[in-house]
Amino acid sequence: MTISQKLFMILDKKHISQKSLADSIGVPASTVSAWKNNNSSPPIEKLIDISKVLDVPVEVMLDESEDFSADISVLGQPLES
Repeated sequence: MTISQKLFMILDKKHISQKSLADSIGVPASTVSAWKNNNSSPPIEKLIDISKVLDVPVEVMLDESEDFSADISVLGQPLES
């Protein structure tokens, strides 16, 4: 599972919009959209910010061999609006 796939699976599970994530990490919504469409990947400093916002260890995001779709306990608590 790629970083992009994990990112958007987590966003979906936590009911967080791309715009909300973008605002939380200080990037334009179009940047998050580019990540979703695999036109680019988040730089490591933004990946760290994403991991903090989503309450997911950055190591989980970086490990492309790890499939946590069946075990969403890694997702922590949903982001409060």
